[in-house]
Amino acid sequence: MKSELPFCLKSKYACIVVGAGPGGIVATKEMLEQGVSDVVCLEKSNRIGGVFSGSYDSLTLTSSCTYSMFSDHWIGDGNEHHFWKKAEVLDYWTASARKFGVLDHIRFGTGVDSAEENGGGWTLRLSGGEEVWTRRLVVASGGNRFVNLPDWHK
Repeated sequence: MKSELPFCLKSKYACIVVGAGPGGIVATKEMLEQGVSDVVCLEKSNRIGGVFSGSYDSLTLTSSCTYSMFSDHWIGDGNEHHFWKKAEVLDYWTASARKFGVLDHIRFGTGVDSAEENGGGWTLRLSGGEEVWTRRLVVASGGNRFVNLPDWHK
């Protein structure tokens, strides 16, 4: 997924969110709603959903929509007990990001190599060699970003 507008990364931000999975989408939305418009969400992959978006296509969530949807983005009556497939949850996250203007604040294809606290904020070193500074840092990279395959997989 590509941002609809050309995106230029600048050197200073009020807030940087790392990861465009569900946590990063919500964190970016909340910052925007609190008036922090100078926010960027950095996503290593080229699509919403982070690590989850690269999972196998037939994947089904183990929690129903009731527990997986965002409180401010209703899926419609009668759908609460449905268990989303991968494509459905990615469509839902994308629709939510679009609804709240989050897509305009995501820079895809941007990994973060390091973050160092300094000067009342954080300096991030990006995979392309750039450095950016922010007053606020939200790390929403998820707990499953490292592949863990069983021994028999080899």
